[in-house]
Amino acid sequence: MEIGGGTRSGEAIIPGLLHDHCSAIHPMAVGSAFLQSLDLERHGLAWRWSEIDCVHPLDGGEAGVLHRSAEETAAGLEQDGPRWRLAFAGPAARFDALSEDIMGPLLRLPKHPLALARFGLPTLLPGSAIARLFTTE
Repeated sequence: MEIGGGTRSGEAIIPGLLHDHCSAIHPMAVGSAFLQSLDLERHGLAWRWSEIDCVHPLDGGEAGVLHRSAEETAAGLEQDGPRWRLAFAGPAARFDALSEDIMGPLLRLPKHPLALARFGLPTLLPGSAIARLFTTE
């Protein structure tokens, strides 16, 4: 046992690099109808938003960066930026309207059936097919 429980940090990977042992993110929590019904902001909850959602290391020391903004992500992808924008900017912009359909019970009629179908259609393709749309690593 160590003092701190799930809130402790330590040098778990390499010396000098602090790592939060039990850290977690809950990306869908902010859109949860249940959590919204609790009015947690009244009790002091403040959602924190990182400008960068994730980074994936690539061979050669570079990295692919997924910003919260589809436009910023596209700008970092050079010649693949327009393809990224075409594939992801529209669905990202409509997510708030579709979130209840996406996160709600599966066995019911969605409020936005056509928009939901268009949002989910690309997920039917294998990842390798999507990857072939892009020319850079």
